[in-house]
Formats: sequence, structure tokens, C-alpha cells
Amino acid sequence: MIAALGASAVTRPRYGGTLRVTTSMVFTSFDPAEAGQADSIVRRNITRLLFDTLVVLDEHGVPQPSLADSWTSASGGQRWQFTLRRGITFSDGSPLTADVAAAALRKANPGWKVTSQAETVGIELDSLTTDFPAELALARNAVVRRGDKLLGTGPFVVSQWEPGHRLLLIARDDYRDGRAFLDGIELEMNKSSREQTIAFDLGRADVIEIAPEQSRHAATEGRRLVNSAPTELMALWFARDAQSAGEQKVREALSLSIDRQLLNRVLLQNDGEPAGGLLPNWMTGYGFIFSPEMNQARAKQLRSEAGQAAVDDRARDLRSRVRHGHARNPRGRRETRPARHHLRRSARHRRHRRRHCKTRPAARRHCRRSSLRRRAHLPQRPQETHRRRRLLPDSVRQVKRMSSFML
Repeated sequence: MIAALGASAVTRPRYGGTLRVTTSMVFTSFDPAEAGQADSIVRRNITRLLFDTLVVLDEHGVPQPSLADSWTSASGGQRWQFTLRRGITFSDGSPLTADVAAAALRKANPGWKVTSQAETVGIELDSLTTDFPAELALARNAVVRRGDKLLGTGPFVVSQWEPGHRLLLIARDDYRDGRAFLDGIELEMNKSSREQTIAFDLGRADVIEIAPEQSRHAATEGRRLVNSAPTELMALWFARDAQSAGEQKVREALSLSIDRQLLNRVLLQNDGEPAGGLLPNWMTGYGFIFSPEMNQARAKQLRSEAGQAAVDDRARDLRSRVRHGHARNPRGRRETRPARHHLRRSARHRRHRRRHCKTRPAARRHCRRSSLRRRAHLPQRPQETHRRRRLLPDSVRQVKRMSSFML
């Protein structure tokens, strides 16, 4: 998402007032644990204005304390304990307790075993998870007190709420980190791009959404643009896992051959973030491990190392069957002799055999007996013009074609 702001960079910021925001997104509930709502960056931002999580991630993806000031793990990352900060209250003035935090986490994650004791929240997982604090930083794991209405510990509270249409937030005076500069935030949902642009031009909106392809046009008009972190993934994946080490090298060579920087400049107009992994670095902190740079020299080396190891398994199986005499003849019957026996019978060999049998009577009788023995085991030769091609079994011809293609 790219937002266009009404104020220019040289205008002095004004404290107080209500920020008016329009969006095309629609949601009917701001409960972070409700799975039926579509996930979007707008909904996640609203969640963080109203609620807090036990842990937050900094700009490098490192977990930092929020509602919990410390945590420990045991059993290799299967059991975790989080100690809550003191003095935190909900928007109605009630204190944050371990029981309320545990109930919120159980609601969002039914598969977790969550317990509470004094000021400590304990979580037991089914498997070992070393980066569990980063998962707790997700918006869906925010601490919510449920009752007649949803209460949070964030810097804003809900003043007016029209599901799917309008949301008005006002700042809390007793927020633990100090009152927000804004008096309120008004969000209007389900607005088209045209409606947002008209509201912006008429001064009825301060922040609107624009498509990435319209960013350059908006910049030429003097608009102030703010790019959100990339949220849409564009990736090339394979339908199945690699079946061999050679195939894995071919896939790695393909990844190294893609110029992600060029795709970002031409197709996305520098509004994307090239990545070598599925998740960006700002989300996980491990993006530096998978380099997005193109390396054609390394790609060619991997392709040459793969060699014939990446040939299709069916071609290798057919080649093995032909080598061991398990091919089938053109009439569908199984051969009793190795398939290589057919390859030796060239047209030149047959002409030599006829000439030899005609000139010597003893050799003629030998050829007749040999012919009778062959007919007892092999089918009759078809009387077409291209005899050599017809004598080759279908599997042999297929292997020859596939081998020439791969070479």
C-alpha cells in the first residue's frame, strides 16, 4: 500500500486534531483473534493502536519487551514463561493480570497449553520452537480483555464503530508511554480509488491509498508519499520436492539466474523489495541468509555439476530396461532375448546372410534351421520399407529420442 498525505514535508506538524484516513479494506470486527476476518495491513495497524502484545519486534526483527519485561525457556524451547510488567492498565482502568493475558492467548491459539500464576504466563508447545517470542509479536496474539466490549492496553480506544463503514478512535490520557499527539483517528472503509482521490482533493481526507503504478504521477503533483512494507509475495515455486541432488542443483541454478533487481525496477517501479527467501528481512530478521543477487557464473557451474543426474526418472528407467532386455516389441509381447539383439540386425547384415546362404548349400540348411529357431521365439518381421526402424521396440526408440534431447 502507498499512502498519500495532505501535508507537505516543509509544513510544521500540528499537535492534536483528528487524522482522517480512507481505505478500500472492509472488516466487521477488530477482534485480533477472530479468524473469519481477512488479514490486511490496515486491520493489523488498527489492532496495534488498540491492543498490545507481550513482545514486539524492532526494525531488525529482534524481539523486545512490551507487556512482558522478561521471558525464559526450558526443554529446548518447548516451555516458555513470560513475566508481565507492573502498572499496566486497560482502557477502563482495570489492571492487566496474568489470568487475562492467558485467557487471550488461549482464545487466539487453542492448541497451546497456557497457564497463569501470579505475574507469570506459562506456555507449553507441542514441538520445539526457538523463535517463539517472534510469533508472540504477531497482531493476532494481542492481549484483549473480552466482556461486553473489547478492551485493550493500547494508546487509543474506540469511540464510534460502524462495522464495515466507519471507525473513530480517541487517544488515551493515561497511556503508560504518554498520550499520543493526535486527538483521534477517523477511518472510513470500503472506498474506491476514485472516491478516495475526490475526498483527498476536496480536503475531506488526510491519508488515502493509491496503487503503486500511480505513485510517480502523484509525486509529480507534489503529493507526499509513504510506502508501506511489502505485503504481497511474488515467488516462483515447484509443485513437488526435488527428487535427486542433481535436480536440486538445477533449481538452485534457476534461482541464481533470476535478476530480481531488474524485475523490481521495470515491473514494480522500485516499489518492491527483492528477496531470496519467502519472508522479507523486516519480518523475520533472517533475510540476509538468502541473497537475492543474480550470479550467472555460479548458476552455470551448478548446471554443469548436475549433468545427467537431473534427467527424468522415466528415461533412466527405460534405459535400464532396454539394457537388461526387459523392453517390449512393437506388437506388445515381452522379449525373451536382450533388446540389443535387434540392434545388431542391420540391413547390411541381412544382405550378407542371404548372399552366404545362396552360394553354399550347407550354409543354406544352417540358415533355414536358424530361421526356424528364431521364429519360435520372436515375432515375424513386418514387411515395410523401413525395416530397421520397425524392428526397434517402441521403448528403445523413445529412449533414443529422450537421450538426444537431453544431450
